[in-house]
Amino acid sequence: MTQFLTLFTINISHAYYDAGCRDFDFVFPSDTAHQLRRGKLLAKKNSNALNILFEAGNSGDALIPFAGKTIRIGLKLMNPFFSNFTDLTFMTGRPALFCGNYEDPAALDTPAGTMLIGRVFSHPIETMERPLTAIVKDAGGQTLKHDVITASDNLSAISVNLTGRDAGAYEVEEVYSGGARTTSYYSDAELRQQGVFGVMEITIDGDFYSSPPAFNITFDAKREILKYYIVTRDFTSPELTKLSIVDNGHTEDGRPNVSFTKVKQEEFTEEDISPALLGDSDIKVVLFKSNEVVTRQEKGRQNIQLRKNGEELIPHLPQPGAGKPTGNMIIHLSKPKL
Repeated sequence: MTQFLTLFTINISHAYYDAGCRDFDFVFPSDTAHQLRRGKLLAKKNSNALNILFEAGNSGDALIPFAGKTIRIGLKLMNPFFSNFTDLTFMTGRPALFCGNYEDPAALDTPAGTMLIGRVFSHPIETMERPLTAIVKDAGGQTLKHDVITASDNLSAISVNLTGRDAGAYEVEEVYSGGARTTSYYSDAELRQQGVFGVMEITIDGDFYSSPPAFNITFDAKREILKYYIVTRDFTSPELTKLSIVDNGHTEDGRPNVSFTKVKQEEFTEEDISPALLGDSDIKVVLFKSNEVVTRQEKGRQNIQLRKNGEELIPHLPQPGAGKPTGNMIIHLSKPKL
């Protein structure tokens, strides 16, 4: 009698959501899919987690032990608005995520940014200093290419050919008199073609069979200044001075109070939307901006109210949703018609 037991689990969470992150799918390159079949491993996916199971006999031991092998998994982003509400500064401007379990077999290392490439790629030299030494290394630190570039070479990039080498992490180190700079790459032509957001490498440890780890990737929500631009034709300038925004729901929601500062139209800065972009010359605009950065969340904050002399005009001001790349909210305000 055989059975399938958990080898490890991968969970994805996001501070933006109250219950799980539904924005990713897990994909396997063909060599990893072959590994799973050969090792009698089974992948079970749900909306925000991946379970890798191993086939075991009556005693609970794996029919085919797979300790020491590495499984590569692609993270396919399914939500086109993900970057609107996610803090991706940890990726240091690199377009792909990479993480593995190198330091502690039972935990993921801190995710970092990388460049997802095929077998042949061009590395742009980032420093202008010459002479410069460009060194290409694999994940084990072995030097694969070593170029000395002088001013007379007139080169702004080096070409790297990884044909015949394993998919995985590589790096290019630029060494010059003023220091050194390292750029991370991940070579996987198949996952690159599939347009994955990131890559994970999980090396299976023997202890997984008795104590299956739960690996977690956690994304933080974007934090930004929340701005309400109140645009009107009907309200006079004295009436605009009587407007205010009050967070009347923070106590009930058990969250920090969001307080606002009023900014007159003539006091807008370059960081604010120009009134000329909000309407013609007949409009009047007043801006309310939060005094602190506000964390994006899927569930809108209730009872952030626009008031005039304490009277509610809008009891629940809208919050920036997933489709909004910034915290700029434009509210058109009219007087009720009698």
